[in-house]
Amino acid sequence: MPGSRWTSSQGALNVGGFCCGRTGMESGRRAEIAHGGTYALMYSGNDLSAAGSYSYNRLYNVHLALTAGTTLTYWIYPQYAGGGYVALDLFLTDGRSLRDSGAVDQHGVRAHPQYQGQGGHLVANQWNQVTVNLTPLAGGTVDQIRIGYDQPANTGLFRGYVDDIAIVRPAV
Repeated sequence: MPGSRWTSSQGALNVGGFCCGRTGMESGRRAEIAHGGTYALMYSGNDLSAAGSYSYNRLYNVHLALTAGTTLTYWIYPQYAGGGYVALDLFLTDGRSLRDSGAVDQHGVRAHPQYQGQGGHLVANQWNQVTVNLTPLAGGTVDQIRIGYDQPANTGLFRGYVDDIAIVRPAV
């Protein structure tokens, strides 16, 4: 449904809503800006504590087996500097997650929202491509695709968009 919004928190600490009486990070399909097609996934929230904040929202339930050489690619458009502390996360049926796997993106930055901002490769107000080799998670099965915000030492609003999410296994 165009313009739909949802919060499906899979864990949050010190993150409130961006505006309008919302109580936590939100994510939903929007038509304001898209990298490819008509819609992109908007995320937004308000970091309320410089002592550390995070929020992870479930976007999709899936069932995808991972093999060596599988990659995750997506485009992200952070609108605020704090929006750079956002990354896609994969949650596997065996309890593992992308953020804790040690996997890195094409710049060698850990695929964890906390490090995406520190890597300095995400530029605000433009589309940035992120590609992650999922080999550290090979043999597992992705159960959920989540969007995560994780900022250790700052406060303020964050908002942006994610589009063109792809998980691609190598040809055999």
